[in-house]
Amino acid sequence: RALAIRDARLGPDHPSTAMSANNLGLFYKEMLDYENADRLFSRAARSWDLVLGRGHSLTEGVHANIGEVRMLDGDLEGAETPLRRGLRGLSDALGENHRFVAYVTAQLGRWTLLAGEDPGEARRLLQHALDILEREPSPNAVDLADTMSDLASLLGRNPDERTRAYALHERALEIRRAALGPHHPALRFSFEGLARLAALDDELGRARELAFRAEDVRREHLLLTARLASERDALRLSWRGTAGLDLALSLTPAEGDAVSIAWDRVIRSRALVFDELARRQREISAARDPGIERLVRRLETHRARLSNLLLRGMTSSQPADYRARVEQ
Repeated sequence: RALAIRDARLGPDHPSTAMSANNLGLFYKEMLDYENADRLFSRAARSWDLVLGRGHSLTEGVHANIGEVRMLDGDLEGAETPLRRGLRGLSDALGENHRFVAYVTAQLGRWTLLAGEDPGEARRLLQHALDILEREPSPNAVDLADTMSDLASLLGRNPDERTRAYALHERALEIRRAALGPHHPALRFSFEGLARLAALDDELGRARELAFRAEDVRREHLLLTARLASERDALRLSWRGTAGLDLALSLTPAEGDAVSIAWDRVIRSRALVFDELARRQREISAARDPGIERLVRRLETHRARLSNLLLRGMTSSQPADYRARVEQ
């Protein structure tokens, strides 16, 4: 609503309008809606590029935000340029030892790791970011924990450095618990990292247990957010963050009780959102409200139309026309 008001009263390119778009993008990023986050960050970037110019900390910071959400969404190619631009610009504007510069340095280190680039460069970036963040602690230190987890994931590949990797993951877990609480979804990153280390050390039972703990955290968060999300967003959220469950399945032997336990977790995870959607339908059916009934009929009509379009495919339509009809 703040964005709509500023857009109407100040114009789309006003710095305050861009700030609202950036802040809303940060919210969508936390909700794992990377597509909308990218859209809003890109809007803010266009405005700040025009009004504030290249080199301003806000301009360069929002470009770094674009790179981060693209990386989180798996678009590594699209993430590289805005991440590198943001880091260069922020280093010039704020200095190389600024905390936000350290955060973006860690993001570029993570990108280097995920993209399969030089592991030595990834380590240098992550260690440099960690050194700055440890010198300049913040009240919640979550960015410190994230950097520790990324560096631990890299170090864990080397058996000689696995002890330090364990220590970094354990410390990151402590920081996240203290800053975010015992049930925050970010705790799953620590459990997943520890599970992978245990698997590398052939401690498969412990690795499965830690992976299931990561899945439990994700599932509890999904149960809460799905109640407030739209059907589309609830389904999208159910597809994200399943690394713990995937890891547990990959470590499950072909026979024995562990198989039943693993598949029970998979079924419960997949059914959670559908149970929530079914609950909504029961409440709507029981409402007996004429206004709601009209809306339900309209929804069913549009669903049938969309289903028919998808089943028929493009046929003779041009791709752009077909996409417009689907999005309508």
